[in-house]
Amino acid sequence: MANKVLVVDDDPVSLELLRARLSANGYTVVSAVDGSEGLQKAKQDKPDLIVTDFMMPQMDGFTFFKELKKDEKMASIPIIVLTARAKIEDSFKVFGVDSFLTKPLNMDLFLSEVAKLTKNSDLLNKLSGAPTGTPEVKKPEAKTEAKPPEPKSKPAEPTKQPEPPKPVKPSVAKPSADVKSNAKNKVLIFGANESIMNKMLQELEGKKCQVTLLKDDKQLVSQAEKLEVNLIFLQVNAVTSIPVDQIVVQLSDLIRKKAKEARAEEKDEDDSIEKICPIILYKVEAETEAGTLSGSDLADMENLVQKCQEQGASKYIGLYSSLSFMSKIKNYLT
Repeated sequence: MANKVLVVDDDPVSLELLRARLSANGYTVVSAVDGSEGLQKAKQDKPDLIVTDFMMPQMDGFTFFKELKKDEKMASIPIIVLTARAKIEDSFKVFGVDSFLTKPLNMDLFLSEVAKLTKNSDLLNKLSGAPTGTPEVKKPEAKTEAKPPEPKSKPAEPTKQPEPPKPVKPSVAKPSADVKSNAKNKVLIFGANESIMNKMLQELEGKKCQVTLLKDDKQLVSQAEKLEVNLIFLQVNAVTSIPVDQIVVQLSDLIRKKAKEARAEEKDEDDSIEKICPIILYKVEAETEAGTLSGSDLADMENLVQKCQEQGASKYIGLYSSLSFMSKIKNYLT
């Protein structure tokens, strides 16, 4: 009977890749897109091995791991944790993780860990005996007759290389006229990572969104009101002048105020934050002074996200990834 593996990952590309490689090596694969669904599938399907990503919305890999270990029936299931953040390995080791692999994955190493934890000697032998590849033999270059030197000519002037485009500065900048005139969504992005914010801007403008970037949290509420935005992205692990959950409170109050005004004008009967102006939480890579993210740090982040959602945040999409960003937010774009 084939070993059953539960793969938990919110990135559909990674999920399909792991499914394909495991299936090709004789495993039955069950999948889930976050920790909450992963817990249900683990109880229902009783897998022989669990492979989980670390950064996921709703319930991340660390919380998922802790919940599994609390249940006596699932505590003995071996777990492989996948992440792009190598520095959190020590935090998982403290809690007894079976295997920890960093992304991008070395697929042979991944399959080797799977084979060890599922006691699959056939796959181990296959991997150990796999050819490493033969070096490419270069063909000798064909001899050609020497050509007489060409007459000297005036060297061509070097062509000027075009200057690289300047990055969009995260300030309250007006969008282009084309985007503004065709915009279906007015979006405000708050964060501290300029590179990530510009990537989000480019993806959203590709969907005809009018996007404003902002790094000063003190201007968030005033700009949200001034620009009449209907979608807000908030970096949950940014350094801010007040706690992020309090920023969510202020934004929620503004949105409810707008909802009352809309209801008074009989524009819309639905006055929920989700309908008027969703607040989407996201996260970027961050390093601590010690270089390692501790279990308490992860728990604090989990509690902060929960507080933000209690105060009105619509969704937590986890760590920003260009591969999955648009698929996670497509339901919030009109």
